Amino acid sequence: MSAVEVMQGGCCWREAGKYQVHRWVQTTAASLNLVLVLWMMVLPFRDTIRDFGEPPRIAGFYYVPLIHGMIGLSGLLFGLFVVLRANGLMIKPLRFNNYKTFMRISYGLYMLATLVGIGVYVMWFIIEPNPPLY
Repeated sequence: MSAVEVMQGGCCWREAGKYQVHRWVQTTAASLNLVLVLWMMVLPFRDTIRDFGEPPRIAGFYYVPLIHGMIGLSGLLFGLFVVLRANGLMIKPLRFNNYKTFMRISYGLYMLATLVGIGVYVMWFIIEPNPPLY
């Protein structure tokens, strides 16, 4: 949950009018999120799919993480796009000035992915009678 807390803290800096601090906090949160996604989400999902020969699992065991992954990937890519633009690293044809709309969409996708991610945890480690071992 640390990336969620950092992301929420960045929103507080924006509300306080500290836009430079907001930008740095959100850049840190997006970078941390990228590392966490690759390490703690992609690898376990890959291992679960690879171990498909295990006893059959309930359908939600695969569908909930797939939905989480689609929403999360959309939010992650969109968030990284906003971070690149905010730091002046985006190519000129893709630059935008209306930050508020883009940031709200990215943040909304991120929070939705977080909620569905809690559903993944519940599905894999509470509902599933034979949870995966990591």
